[in-house]
Amino acid sequence: MISALFFFNPRDLYYLRYTDWQGAHGPLSPSDTLPVKQSVWNKPGILSSRTTVESSISDSCQKARFLAAAAPHSRDWLLALPVTSCGLWLTDEAVRVAVALRLGCSVSVAHTCRCGSLVDTLGIHGSVCKQDQVK
Repeated sequence: MISALFFFNPRDLYYLRYTDWQGAHGPLSPSDTLPVKQSVWNKPGILSSRTTVESSISDSCQKARFLAAAAPHSRDWLLALPVTSCGLWLTDEAVRVAVALRLGCSVSVAHTCRCGSLVDTLGIHGSVCKQDQVK
């Protein structure tokens, strides 16, 4: 038993993990070579999880938020360098609102807008109101 712990063949461990992966995601096609990038190995699990989450969404607003977050380049705004002279700088409040809108969290308390419309806690009215001065 002790010799089995210290003298294992790494190739056996690899084939054990590969067999587990095939059981969960199906075999690779015979023409495929074994992928060397981790992202290739992760993709079937991510797609499976995405399908599960997407099928469990019943609210149209949540579905739109999920699809927008899953779109290509949806996170690129987080990678922008904060260059004040070019206007590429967000205040802490702007980041708080942007993240809250992305996650579907409450942005503010419910109130009546200057235009007379009721503003809910999600803050979506601010993006379409003609009388809102801050965009």
